[in-house]
Amino acid sequence: MLKKLGFVLGFGVILLLSHAIYTQATKSGCRAMRLECHKETVVFERIYLQEEVKALKETIRSKGVFLEIETQKAHYSPSKLFEILDLEAVRNDMLKEFGNASSQDAPRLHVLLYENDPLDPGKKTKEAKLYAGYLVFSFYKGADLAYKIQIDFMDKEGKDITKRIACVKESLMAL
Repeated sequence: MLKKLGFVLGFGVILLLSHAIYTQATKSGCRAMRLECHKETVVFERIYLQEEVKALKETIRSKGVFLEIETQKAHYSPSKLFEILDLEAVRNDMLKEFGNASSQDAPRLHVLLYENDPLDPGKKTKEAKLYAGYLVFSFYKGADLAYKIQIDFMDKEGKDITKRIACVKESLMAL
């Protein structure tokens, strides 16, 4: 009798562990893989205000957004990206994709252009040191964040940034 009880309990524990492992392995996080361009790099996205996204898409098609760009250089290693990268060209690429509204009443697009810092002691994996940087696009309607997307770029000179900007627009318009 005791052997049967031990067998049943052991089988139950194995079943629970298998279920937990399967759940973790198939869990969908916020990493996006919706579009073909998402397969080329790492993309994270989140919708904060579903009802504002449709209006945001229409505004981008018709009027454009008020654009703000912030840059963040590497702290622990020498910054090289911003010596090479033409920020005005990047800004023009963003305006070409998202339009240019001069009014601050228009939806606001805040973009963070971050240079990866491979010497950062907080980066523990090799994968975290491979990419050149990332772009974080935050779309605001008034003071409220409506949609946010982060996309990595791999080229150390930022040559793939234009392609990533286009992917961000494709991601937003496909929602």
